[in-house]
Amino acid sequence: MTIDLEEILNPLFSDGNIAKKVKARYQKNSILSLKAPDIKIIEKPFRTMQIFNVFKNEDFLTKFITEINCIKLHEKSNDLYSISQSDDLNILPLDRCGKIFKKLINKKLWEYCSLLVGEKLKSIASMTISKYQKGDYLLCHDDKCEDRCIAFVIYLSNVEWEERDGGLLSLFNHDKNSKQPTTEEIKLLPIFNSMVLFKVSTTSYHQVTEVVGDKTRLSINGWFHSCKAIKMPKPNYLYLSGAILSAQLEDTPYINVVCKQYLLQSVVDSISKDFLQNRAIYLPSFLKADFYDGCLNELNNQLKWKLTGPPNHRNCYLPTNFDFQNASPSVFPNLCKLLSILCSPDFAEYLSHITKHRLIEDASRTETLVNIEIQRWSQKCYTLLADNDVLQSLNFIDVVLFFGVDEVSDDEGDCGGLTYVPSAKKQKNH
Repeated sequence: MTIDLEEILNPLFSDGNIAKKVKARYQKNSILSLKAPDIKIIEKPFRTMQIFNVFKNEDFLTKFITEINCIKLHEKSNDLYSISQSDDLNILPLDRCGKIFKKLINKKLWEYCSLLVGEKLKSIASMTISKYQKGDYLLCHDDKCEDRCIAFVIYLSNVEWEERDGGLLSLFNHDKNSKQPTTEEIKLLPIFNSMVLFKVSTTSYHQVTEVVGDKTRLSINGWFHSCKAIKMPKPNYLYLSGAILSAQLEDTPYINVVCKQYLLQSVVDSISKDFLQNRAIYLPSFLKADFYDGCLNELNNQLKWKLTGPPNHRNCYLPTNFDFQNASPSVFPNLCKLLSILCSPDFAEYLSHITKHRLIEDASRTETLVNIEIQRWSQKCYTLLADNDVLQSLNFIDVVLFFGVDEVSDDEGDCGGLTYVPSAKKQKNH
């Protein structure tokens, strides 16, 4: 039986006059307001279109949702997202409504999006079912990958969604110089039977906020791809905001603040053996109790904090009243001493003994370079995997000192832990 696709979709997808007006408005060739009740064009932070009542045939929509709820989804979790997704719908053996939906996307929506952007797009869109449940999220990213041109998402959760439920699509402003995302400009509810689409660019930063309620956020999301070759932009390098510091050996004897057990040669040899086997090691009670307490007191009571990004790399608190280069020992005696120790050549030599990595190639050097940052972590803080986040050095050791944490648990339900991922196992972000 032949299916009339126009009987399923909102008439605006077939009305040539509306389509031309939408194109003119979307491409900013018209300053006239768009009088189409089911279309909303959002100008900032980047041009985005919302289409409501996408499917006018309610019977089809109900049956389609029933069908996709039977499709197997895969739980996916990495540094960027926690989500359940299907395989690409183009390769799945879909039922009747699913096959019709695929035609709607690859024919009617393809024609519509090609008109919007003024270029011919590949006629097969990549698309998957995405299900977000309590605790699921998708952190800030730009969707820029290979030949993606138009991103779209169709919301299929037939429930009344509120902002307090989470699962909102957030669109980010960006810094004009660095092109990095800054603040959230707008949050869009996943309204049932609506669609959001936008052109993918190096600044089309967006995220799906964590679902915090018991409702399920169901959607079809995907991309139309350009027929043109797209040159991928060079990555924006992000380095830790803390300054590159140096200190003299005689000013900072680390042996005065490190617990004596970690100075014993037999213990150092044992630590080194474990490190070489596991490539990482946790040393509890590393600092002497009185010095640790002094540092913790200054961190808790004397520093002021600000939530800092950019959100496509991280979201954590950094101090606003602590200048790494000019911090006063009279105000921050313990923290200044700690920084001096971490920057000292003898501490670098101590780390070299543990890790068997030479951090100072020239034994005659009297100083070493260290990149330091003080961070505070709490709920909703995160950092994303990125090869450009660290100093570009072959002899680089990551040292993290934890304060205010009673113990470290291996329970995956605990937050704030560190995860090191070998490059061969690193998942793609898109």
